[in-house]
Parts: sequence; C-alpha cells; structure tokens
Amino acid sequence: MATLHKLSARRHEPTQALQQVGDQDFVTWLREVYEAEVAAVLRDPDWLAEEVGNWLQDIAGISVREDGYIEVWTLPDHISSLLRELPIVLYHHTATGKGGRLERRIRREGLVRQDRGERADELSSGSGVYLTSSTSGPAVAGYQHKARRKHGGDRLILEVVVTVDELSPDPDDGDITSGATQWITSYVPPNRILP
Repeated sequence: MATLHKLSARRHEPTQALQQVGDQDFVTWLREVYEAEVAAVLRDPDWLAEEVGNWLQDIAGISVREDGYIEVWTLPDHISSLLRELPIVLYHHTATGKGGRLERRIRREGLVRQDRGERADELSSGSGVYLTSSTSGPAVAGYQHKARRKHGGDRLILEVVVTVDELSPDPDDGDITSGATQWITSYVPPNRILP
C-alpha cells in the first residue's frame, strides 16, 4: 500500500505524470466509477491509493504487488517519469547450470554482464544484463533454451528489483515486437534478486 500512496501523492505534481498515463485522466476515470463519491475518495488516503492502483491497472497495465513492488508491461516515457525511483520487478531468464552451480553463483555474486567471449551466440551484443517483463512466450522460450544449452540444468526465472533509471532499452531487439518489453542494466546485486 505504501507504493500506491507514493503514486497517489504524485497526482498533483507539476509534470502531471499520473494524469498523462492513459487516454483518460484519473479524476475522469474515478467519476465514471464512483459518480457522486469522488470527493469522498479524494479525501481518504487509503481509498485514494486503492483507486489509483485500479486506475493504473485499467489504463496503463501497471500493477502493484502485495510486497509493494510494481509490475509493468512496457515503459513509455510518461510511465517512466511516473515510476522514477520506485521499485519495479522484471525477469531474467537463464538456467540453473549443472548441479545448480550457475544459480548459486548468481545468488552469491548477482547478475553481471557477460564478456563477449562468454556469450552463447552473436545475436546478443552483450551490452548488459538482459531483463524483460515477459514470463512466457517465444522470446522467453528462446532465452531459456540458449541458457540451458550453454550452462545445463533446468530453466530458471529470476525476479529482480530495479528502478527505471537503471534501465536502458535493449539494443539488440529494439526493432522487433519483444523489444518493447526488454531492457538492459549494468548489474543486479544479489540483494535485489528475489528469493
């Protein structure tokens, strides 16, 4: 709920980031949902936070999990400016490695960018640690297949916590559909990899 309180407080900021999220601003959306109760919702911080969460889910595909982390599908500029330093969860798809060795190393050392010689193929520029908002689909299956072929073991989906400021667009897939849901970062420390 604390994350939703932070987001609801931003509805009055000069950038009006919260009002730019979708085709319908928050107050208009709220009026359609509650009609005469809008003033009551705006006065109650908990009720307001809950309704901001509902609006963000309906309009922008942003959801706040029970643990306070935010999940997004894409990060266009207006969404990025709204979320700024707030914690978002993305996924890194890899393999456990033979006997689970790779997973243990990742959990001990974090996710680090691979050197060019360590990459499995030429489809990756190795620009950083690759993250996505996708948990399934053809692109994800491809990442997992490549990782299992290279490292052995079982498929592994790591949930990681980052902020928008730590992300850059994926330079390898920006020209294809999956590029809209993929980013890179320089490093994910072990304490930001969820159990």
